[in-house]
Amino acid sequence: MVFHRIVKLHKVLEILNCMNRTEIDTLIKKNSGQIALVAGVVGVMPHLLAFLPELSDALLDILIPFLLIAGPVVHFNVGDSYILMEFNQYSGLSYNYMSILFYGLILYGYFLHINKSNSNSKVLLFTFSIILISHVVGFLFIVLNVMLPSNWEYYNWISILHIASTITWAYMSFVICKSLLNVDQEPTEIRAAENVLDEVDAVLRKPDHGTRATINERLLHYIIDMLLYATLCTTGTFYFVGNIFMFNGWTLGDNSVLLMLMLIGQFLYYPFFEVVLGTTPGKILTGSIVVKEDGSKLKLKDAMNRTLVRVVPFEPFSFFSNGSGWHDKWTKTKVVKGKFEDGENRGELNEFDDFDDSNI
Repeated sequence: MVFHRIVKLHKVLEILNCMNRTEIDTLIKKNSGQIALVAGVVGVMPHLLAFLPELSDALLDILIPFLLIAGPVVHFNVGDSYILMEFNQYSGLSYNYMSILFYGLILYGYFLHINKSNSNSKVLLFTFSIILISHVVGFLFIVLNVMLPSNWEYYNWISILHIASTITWAYMSFVICKSLLNVDQEPTEIRAAENVLDEVDAVLRKPDHGTRATINERLLHYIIDMLLYATLCTTGTFYFVGNIFMFNGWTLGDNSVLLMLMLIGQFLYYPFFEVVLGTTPGKILTGSIVVKEDGSKLKLKDAMNRTLVRVVPFEPFSFFSNGSGWHDKWTKTKVVKGKFEDGENRGELNEFDDFDDSNI
């Protein structure tokens, strides 16, 4: 079964060259399950192979580089630390505990998908949103590093393949996330894309303006999102800034360095998600989205202001007053609840102004 689906995805990739963007997007949506399978299997294999006591030269020189290029490499780490990593001196490879759990979650989402579970969309949306931010941040730092002449000697044809893979996985993840959220799409456009997620997806419906996320849910958002931006957005920043200023002696033992990395991580993470998807991975877990007070989508200025307010000392404690934090009040935004639904209206999206509870 697994081999059959991988072969099916290979055939899908062969016909991409003769398709326009709309057709490619529709094809990605229809094969989201197969893409999740490939992401999970190819992504986790380098980490699992690192547990072997010894590897042949063929595996080290051919298979491992191929897996690292072909798969969605999501590397969780904080700056230059090795908190989440272990190195196998016998195989010569390292493995990341959090990455293994992440790829396992992707495979879990795939099996929910093929078993038509109601929770499959939430798991796939959460995992593909992480792949998206990981590869967007990775591509950003690749571009910035190319601007440094001292790094040119490290770029070769393998680097070009890696950049192409990064762009491909970022785009596929973006299309899948948008299809699950159905953001900025009209119902007629969604109905035209038949069999989205093999007809077992559940969409995040836009809620009415009054149902706000609870304090406990906001706390969960904060913890999950902080963990993700700390482990996905700080490593590239650490090495890039270190290269620019030649601060090779920096370590995470310096509180100022850790603070700087966390600040940069926030400004990469929150504005991207809140503008592009209208939610964050943490909010996806509770079916919540971010909107303005009037229910409209956030613009970049709104998302940047929310992130700026987040750095105010003791801002997280502001939620204990009435359930809304300063980064909500001061920017006139709010986090409202949505519902993952499936059934007769699967694949249809109601606009805020036309929302009707009878449709759920």
